[in-house]
Amino acid sequence: MARLLKQTFTRTDPATGAKSVRKSRKWYGEYRDERGVTHRVPLSTDKSAAQAMLAERLRLVERRRAGLEDDVTAEAVKPIREHLASFRNSLGRRGNSTKHVSVTVARIEDIISSCHATRLPELTSARVEEFLAEQRRGGTSPRTSNYYLGALKQFGKWLVQSRRFPSNPWEHVRPAKVTSLKRQRRAATVDELRKLLTVAYSGKKYRLSGPDRAMLYLVAIQTGLRASELASLTVSSFDLDSERPSVRVDAAYSKNRKEAVQPLPVALARQLAPWLAEKQQSGADLVWPGSWANKAAEMLRRDLKVAGIDFEDGRKRRLDFHGLRHTFISCLAQSGVHPKTAQALARHSRIGLTMDVYTHIDADRIAEAVGHLPRLEANPQEGLKQTPDRDAESTAEVVDEGSGPTDPLTVLLTAPVVDARPAVSSAVAMVENAGEKTETPNPPQESELGVCCQPLSGGVPERLRPDSNRGWWICNPLP
Repeated sequence: MARLLKQTFTRTDPATGAKSVRKSRKWYGEYRDERGVTHRVPLSTDKSAAQAMLAERLRLVERRRAGLEDDVTAEAVKPIREHLASFRNSLGRRGNSTKHVSVTVARIEDIISSCHATRLPELTSARVEEFLAEQRRGGTSPRTSNYYLGALKQFGKWLVQSRRFPSNPWEHVRPAKVTSLKRQRRAATVDELRKLLTVAYSGKKYRLSGPDRAMLYLVAIQTGLRASELASLTVSSFDLDSERPSVRVDAAYSKNRKEAVQPLPVALARQLAPWLAEKQQSGADLVWPGSWANKAAEMLRRDLKVAGIDFEDGRKRRLDFHGLRHTFISCLAQSGVHPKTAQALARHSRIGLTMDVYTHIDADRIAEAVGHLPRLEANPQEGLKQTPDRDAESTAEVVDEGSGPTDPLTVLLTAPVVDARPAVSSAVAMVENAGEKTETPNPPQESELGVCCQPLSGGVPERLRPDSNRGWWICNPLP
């Protein structure tokens, strides 16, 4: 049984609040397929056209009952926007955020409208490539163009999986080559961060209150979470009572669509505890409610201006809200965190993205690193100091000129000359080894103790131990 109908919906007048029941402009068709499943689909605003479209669907149902056509053939002739509407519903059922669904569908709709396609076979790879090329000629960056193509390919993959089309028609469309980032960002310095937090905390309300903005910036700096991820957090997202405090981002709001559990510094957890307790008492669901995430860069820029911090430096690098994520990763690198650990905390799929794009090292750090290189002499003989009272068996004292005798990390090695055979002194040291007494060669004389060891206050040399395998004596002043 099949019929035409117009759907009813309730509309609320925004001025008066009065509600009224209205009918849709478009006619809908309701019918049962060959499996007995009832379908209600939008057809046309013209009743005659809607009757013809419904009749075509019934004809396909009868052909499938007779085994003359399969589901894929029947679905391929449907309007492309009908498939897109089903795709939108599928994205919502899979737990994606509302923003992700709307942005993905809007990009696909833009391609369909620009290519003037009404059926799937009309949206060919050639027409899609021409649209993307025209888009880039109009000023769209290659990265954004690839986002449009990615949304369309996701739509095509869904068409194949749901048996609406035999193959993905846009699978082999190649993305544009991204040669450079259109927007260059920088990391903030520690002094800039302190100024920013001070200004934000005492500032007037803009999108968020001053204390809420300060806490938002602080959490962003010490977790690296994105603006959309921070906007999704609730009080229950934070786990501050465990041994390892953390914050959880649901898969629907994470960029890679995977649940993320980000560890929190203990000091940050202590600051969050009373602030979150106030949020919980107020009955707030989200800790940072509102639509501030859409204007996060503008909000941060206002606070930067009040703090006297340049939004853009001399190299045209910007400190926008995503720059706080750059700051988080750069601080990890400057603190000596292993690159693989930094990649895990950043939740990047490639370590090159973590190191090459998000890690920024300033000139002072680079100059400081050069100071850690070993000190070498053009003439090696000038760097060697001969120990007194030694001829063929004299040894070279290896000393870091920057370290004094009181440096607890200084270890001096006294080694014999390679060509000389170490002699055994009259003061032989006896060592217990497997039940036998073994002579250890070349123990130091009293006159040599001042060369390799600093005596303690009682006149006893510091921890002198033999290395019988090499015939060396090692002076280790470590306690």
